[in-house]
Amino acid sequence: LWSGGLKLPHEHQFAEFIEGLGTGQLVGRQVLASPCHGEIQVGVRDQHGLLEVEIVRARNLLQKALYKMPPAPYVKVYLLDGKTCVEKQRTRTTRRTLDPLIQQILIFKENYREKVLQISVWGDYGKLDRKVFMGVCQIHLEELHLNSSAQVLDWYKLFSANSLMNNYTIVQQSPKGKTSITTNDLHSALKNNSRS
Repeated sequence: LWSGGLKLPHEHQFAEFIEGLGTGQLVGRQVLASPCHGEIQVGVRDQHGLLEVEIVRARNLLQKALYKMPPAPYVKVYLLDGKTCVEKQRTRTTRRTLDPLIQQILIFKENYREKVLQISVWGDYGKLDRKVFMGVCQIHLEELHLNSSAQVLDWYKLFSANSLMNNYTIVQQSPKGKTSITTNDLHSALKNNSRS
């Protein structure tokens, strides 16, 4: 089981087989058979005890074959504490492109120590279609050695939902209680969403 705060030795071995992973990027073994879905440039720093995440840009995103026009991408960012999403934010939707310039800073108020940042890119193809999943990456924040004097800026490879760590559950807080989503549920939801 993946505990969220610890990177197991065998997970580190998989990361060594993939060139160009960003600083602190976590990948599961499925990434070895998963094509890259593009890259996202992210800057992270500790701003007076708060986590400052700058979503700079993405490049080489993949377009769905069914569509003639590229989507209008946006980014969702989750702060994960083991199995729990403690805070989430999203960027504004950009213009239609596969290489969006986003340049948006998101401030997370929850304690980020020993946590994982999960960043997913979504595409809006228009009013009649649902939003389409375009790729995801995870960053182990402890490996960034954050401080307020310098931003850690790097490119992170985006992969399919299958690249996420196996056998963990994300619990999201909602006004009506907790909702538990396993990785299998997440994979199914993302596949179904991408077919529409």
